[in-house]
Amino acid sequence: MRNVRTYSMSAAALVAFVVPVTVSFGGLAGGPAAVETTAPNMSDPRLPEGVYRTPELTRDQQVATAIDAGFAEADVNAFLGDAGTEGTVVFGLRLADGGWTQLYAYDGAAEDVGWRGTYEVVDDDTVIATDPCGAITYDYAFDGGQLTLDMIDDQCDGGVDEMIAQTIIFETSPFTLESPAASEAADETSANYASTSFVVPFEVTLPEWVNPEPGAVLPNFVTWEGAAADRGIRFLVPLNVYLPGATSPTAPPDDYLGYLLGQSEHGATFENVVETTIDGRPATVMTATTSTSLDGSLGCQEEAMFADDCFGLQPDLILRIAVIDTDAGPLLIWVRDIRGADDRELEYESFDAMLASLRFRDDAEPTTEVTTSALATPIDGVWAMTLSRDELANSPLLSDTSELNNQNWGQFTFTFEQGRFVEGQVNGDASWAASGTYLVEGDVLTLDRENGERFVMLWQLEGDTLVLERDGSLGEAPTPFVIKPWTRQS
Repeated sequence: MRNVRTYSMSAAALVAFVVPVTVSFGGLAGGPAAVETTAPNMSDPRLPEGVYRTPELTRDQQVATAIDAGFAEADVNAFLGDAGTEGTVVFGLRLADGGWTQLYAYDGAAEDVGWRGTYEVVDDDTVIATDPCGAITYDYAFDGGQLTLDMIDDQCDGGVDEMIAQTIIFETSPFTLESPAASEAADETSANYASTSFVVPFEVTLPEWVNPEPGAVLPNFVTWEGAAADRGIRFLVPLNVYLPGATSPTAPPDDYLGYLLGQSEHGATFENVVETTIDGRPATVMTATTSTSLDGSLGCQEEAMFADDCFGLQPDLILRIAVIDTDAGPLLIWVRDIRGADDRELEYESFDAMLASLRFRDDAEPTTEVTTSALATPIDGVWAMTLSRDELANSPLLSDTSELNNQNWGQFTFTFEQGRFVEGQVNGDASWAASGTYLVEGDVLTLDRENGERFVMLWQLEGDTLVLERDGSLGEAPTPFVIKPWTRQS
């Protein structure tokens, strides 16, 4: 899971362009000090706004592109090997409101953000994309809906891996303009949401610009995405935090608001600070930016997470954030956007309206009637399983070598609740999360991820142990799920 931060184009973070993450809003941060950037206020007709995508690209195509550009084959294979990519990838580029957002979708998984910044069209064949690490200059050509890019200068010193990644992402294939920019205000309607398992039960009317279906639902975290991946709404009651500069997490400070505002000593800036009440509870609302990466400083949505997989202020982002006192601890609600977007006043109006609509409930029961398709099942609860890379590599259940990658080993979790599930994986090299719906019919478990993937497995419950088993006659089942049993956590 990657959250209030971006993939910087550093060697450590570039591997993330192929990590399939659903609850993902950034990656590892690093590099030189922040560079002040300003997005243009209007679209440049020489490079139309919209969403551009490549066709599906194989590993062989990516390798050939990098070798043709002059990189050593050993360096290219080492880079892709570290990234754990053996399958296909579709790269995307979203240009909107002066924002440059690089997208990726690995092996048909859900599309996620790989890098974001601002951009400026300099002339008919030069465009510069900028994030806090530095400016990247490209030659470009746009003709007949096809965009070709060639990186000619990169001020973010990420070494040879940075150059290989830039080459693979932007030069393996032209990008096709698939979705010309359109106003997010068109055909939008507000949607109401009532939590069913959140630690602080609530009901709220969501802004019109978000997808009303949550992108992730955890006991301490709920998120919604906008039409542009740069924007989203987050509800978080942090389980722990990473103090600025710390390498291990600690419990959220008793004076969380004071702790948050104290991050001004570490590069953060807080403006438009307003003390108020939200549904009768004390709250403080503010606008937050930072000149340095503060990974994990806002908090973590799960235990045993790395700082860069938690939430923290980041130089390329701006948050309008509310901190609300609750019996379960501080509730953080924020709208996240890249710095430089030109419609933020309207966006903040919708955020303020959402806060005004927020109502807290006294119990955790859903306020809407539960249908028969969402009844409790014997497997409802939180499950965990730890799988080492060696256990994965040596398993006779491994179907092919493409499954031996960094996304298929580590600590796995599953949360099943009344027809919906949230799953996740984390290790020292990669992490991801996904969600969807599930159906239990006898001893058959069917998982339908929100990205369209379907997995069907046999299941068996033995006390607090859940055993999943592959049956090829039923459908596909991911190998990591069936190698070892799962243990109930709650």
